[in-house]
Amino acid sequence: MSTEEQREVASRVFFSKCPEELRKWWDEHFTPTMSRLADESLGKGFKDAQWALNLFGVVPEHHRKGIAKAMMNAAEERAKSDVVSIVLETTTDIDVRDCDLCVKPKSKLIVFNMKVLIYKRLGFELKGETTIVSPQGQSPMWQMLKSL
Repeated sequence: MSTEEQREVASRVFFSKCPEELRKWWDEHFTPTMSRLADESLGKGFKDAQWALNLFGVVPEHHRKGIAKAMMNAAEERAKSDVVSIVLETTTDIDVRDCDLCVKPKSKLIVFNMKVLIYKRLGFELKGETTIVSPQGQSPMWQMLKSL
């Protein structure tokens, strides 16, 4: 979505389908928490002038095929033409933390030598972190930046 008008339409459509409780939580907790994280870790107003990577993922059966890198390269080319950086947030610590041995408990998947993790491998730098609290629980949130 490349224009403010397109983003506004998408936002209206998305939130029109959400329960009132979620919209209230989003407005009263999520948005202020994420704005505070961006201001503290990147500088006031910095994120608004950058490309924000809101959703990014590859289904597990297609991991390790270069798909994430190809998608990121396409986004970077467009961002470069605007002479901006790319900002993202993630709640998945394996995307952020270096480890020699990572165990994913539910699937019992063991990943060795995760010294270079997905976003770091794609050139992102960890800039800040916070905790998102909701009625369902809490989750860590990390903010990352790639300067182009």
